[in-house]
Parts: sequence; structure tokens; C-alpha cells
Amino acid sequence: MSPQKSNIFIAAIITLCVSLLSLHAEPSKKYDTSMRAHAQLKKIIIPVVDFERLTLREALESVTIKIRQLPDKKGSNFMIRDLDGHFENYRVTLQLSNIPADVLLEYIANQVRANIQYTGHAIVFSPLPTPGK
Repeated sequence: MSPQKSNIFIAAIITLCVSLLSLHAEPSKKYDTSMRAHAQLKKIIIPVVDFERLTLREALESVTIKIRQLPDKKGSNFMIRDLDGHFENYRVTLQLSNIPADVLLEYIANQVRANIQYTGHAIVFSPLPTPGK
């Protein structure tokens, strides 16, 4: 193989390797972002929670307000995926104090039978799969 063909071949292999590495970097970047969002919520302590028969949307709006009231905190972006109206049948009732925000979200999810997914841009609530479907 001539030196010129050898250099072209090596350049093609390097380009392919860089492309493959960038493909693998994206999921880990997404994973890092979602892990970071979850870790930040663990650090946020909500002083008082008093929910009585709130819808999921009302509970998440209340959590956002409570987080924004804390010094140097921004609210999280919540998204509800519920095409079948699953969450309309559930209400959230909680009385807690000094609870980490991530634990509060888990309690809310348990009461409405929801799954929580932390993405890079939002915390997504979706119905748990129904057994037998």
C-alpha cells in the first residue's frame, strides 16, 4: 500500500472512531444530566407539605411553588404524560415536614400510581403499566 493510501485509510479509521465515540457520548451525557437533576432534588429540603386531595397537577404545581420559595432555588419542569386519563382517578394527600424534594415526588408518584423519569429537561410522570395489559 502506498503511503498516500495508507494515510487516507488511517484518516478514515480515525473519523469512524470519533463518530462512534460521539454516538456513545450522547447517552451518557443524557444520563449525567438526568442524574444531576435527581441529585439536585435530593439536596432541596421542603420544610412543610400539607396536601389534601390534590390532583397530580395541583400537587406538582405546589411542589414547584415550594421550591421557588426557598433561597437560591428554581422550580423544576414537570411533565405529565397521561393519554388515557389515568391520573383523574387519584388524589394526593400528604402531611410531611423537612422532606427532600426527590422523596416527596416519590410519595406523590406512589399515591397516583405513576412512574417518574428524570430527563435532561423535565421530570416526567406517566402511569404505571396496568397488570394484564
